Amino acid sequence: MKHPAPWLIIGGLLQAAAAFVAVLVPPLGFDSRSPAWWTVCLAVMHVPQAAGFSLLARSASGLVARVGFRTTAVAVAVFVPAELAALVSADAAGMIFAIASPLSGLGLLVAGVATVRRGDWPGIGRFTPLITGLYVFVVLTPSLAMLGPIAAVLAIGGWGGCFALLGAATRRRLLADRLCADPSDSSQSIARPATESE
Repeated sequence: MKHPAPWLIIGGLLQAAAAFVAVLVPPLGFDSRSPAWWTVCLAVMHVPQAAGFSLLARSASGLVARVGFRTTAVAVAVFVPAELAALVSADAAGMIFAIASPLSGLGLLVAGVATVRRGDWPGIGRFTPLITGLYVFVVLTPSLAMLGPIAAVLAIGGWGGCFALLGAATRRRLLADRLCADPSDSSQSIARPATESE
């Protein structure tokens, strides 16, 4: 799949689902005490996310947005070895996440501001990159640092939800671009029902 939307939606929903399961089954969680098989699942979860952001960087309009999304793609890709590092050292995993998570949020903020300024995403979807980036600093980081484990896990799941919403907005944006490039598609779809009614 060369479209970023499915990757972001799948990766985001997997993260949200993992958080839901972790709340229901506390021994799983998102830390070094989790079973090895669960830790591997968490690592794999980040693969479609990184792929989605990488593809989104390719399709983004403007250099600033591309740099922002590419920065996020690299940071999210680092989540994979960070999750696996928890199998060996919780401190090492925590250090990697402490660097990669804010970096991913910073990339989204840069891309989000550029996207809003350009105004080439349809509707309120243009704000999703910016909201997803703000979420890291307004919700995720404080929850991990100051609140309890359940709140932290829910915050991680909410960030996955942001990824899924970003994927949906990306799908609408690329569809709108396609219709602008080939308006005959929309005119044919409008004309077809009239022909059938005749």
